[in-house]
Amino acid sequence: AFNYFYQGLEKINIKGCRPSEARFKNYSLANIIKPHHEILGIGANCCFLSILCKKSKAH
Repeated sequence: AFNYFYQGLEKINIKGCRPSEARFKNYSLANIIKPHHEILGIGANCCFLSILCKKSKAH
C-alpha cells in the first residue's frame, strides 16, 4: 500500500508524486487557456489540473 496520492495540490495540502501546480506551469496552460474556454474534467485522477485550469481563466 502507498501512503501518498499520485497527484498533489499544495493549496489543499495534498502531497503527491506529481505536483499539479508545477505541471500546470510546465505545460504553460495559463498561456493556452482563454476566458471563453470551458474546462471538462474527464476523470483524470483527482482532476487537480482541471481545477487549476478553471481557476486560471476559463469558465
